[in-house]
Amino acid sequence: MFANVAVPIVFPDPLVGLLVLVPVVVIETLVLGRPLGLQVGAVFVANLCSSILGWLLCAVALTTHMSLSVSQGHITPVDVLVMWARVLIPCFILSVLLEGAYLRRRATGAPRRAFWFAIIKAHFFSYLFLIGFECLFVIV
Repeated sequence: MFANVAVPIVFPDPLVGLLVLVPVVVIETLVLGRPLGLQVGAVFVANLCSSILGWLLCAVALTTHMSLSVSQGHITPVDVLVMWARVLIPCFILSVLLEGAYLRRRATGAPRRAFWFAIIKAHFFSYLFLIGFECLFVIV
């Protein structure tokens, strides 16, 4: 989901994607709330919009035979790490840029450098959660 752009790619089922979006929004709100004055609603809208774009990108990838979906029992933790390197890094960058552009207009008084550092930090933690959750999903 734009967290996130990667959420639909890692969890292609829309219901699972929406459920995973909740902890992503909580993580990002905890990181961004105090230093940037952002409310949970703004962080949720930014993530929902980026997730919609993620679902579109996932659909394009699947229809162009670049299957990025993962299924339980057909992928190992090493495969997850390879997918992270090839897919999640570009998704991370896209999420930071798109959500950052949206949230920049809603942040209160943060200097530009501090703002982007906080956005990158929030996405680092939310993507770390996504990678960990995907590994648990694969193992279980």
